[in-house]
Amino acid sequence: ILYCHAKWWMGIPTLLCLSPAPFVYEALPKIYRASTTILVTPQTFSTRVGETMVTATVEERVANLAVQILSNTFLQAVVEDVNLVGPGADEAARQSAANLLKSKVELEHDPLQLSWFRVVALDEDPTRAAKIANRLAELFIEQNSLWRTEQASAATQTVDNWLDQKRQELAVEERRLAAYRKQHLFELPEHMNANLQ
Repeated sequence: ILYCHAKWWMGIPTLLCLSPAPFVYEALPKIYRASTTILVTPQTFSTRVGETMVTATVEERVANLAVQILSNTFLQAVVEDVNLVGPGADEAARQSAANLLKSKVELEHDPLQLSWFRVVALDEDPTRAAKIANRLAELFIEQNSLWRTEQASAATQTVDNWLDQKRQELAVEERRLAAYRKQHLFELPEHMNANLQ
């Protein structure tokens, strides 16, 4: 009999606690989480070329781009692309939407090697959350591609400058050699037989 009463004393409170759970679940707002992971690859051109320019490491660049993703420029571009404000919205409304969007965006990265970078968006609408994460990732990739293009262009310019410099040095040495040969024409080894004859 005691065992039977103990079961009821444990069962009734458990049942009372669980019975409102479905109603609470329906009443609470649902937040969906969408994420896009981007792999970060290091530079592939020679480090000797890179040393001649002002360059940033992958870690520094990822940190800089993370700051750019959460900047007003990126956020307002997403606000307009994802239609978080109406077409005729004023600057204050766009700024307010950008601030709200910033609170719904999380940035994650590999803490050891920074070999990947993740953009996470939280929203009540799963489709909109995915659009926000994807658009921010696109902006990140566009910015990174632009930076790599500029860096490759600078590297090419550096190599071209080195090549021009070495050509000029070679031309100077060839002129010096020609002047020496002209001055010591009959003292050179190839004229030894003619001199002896």
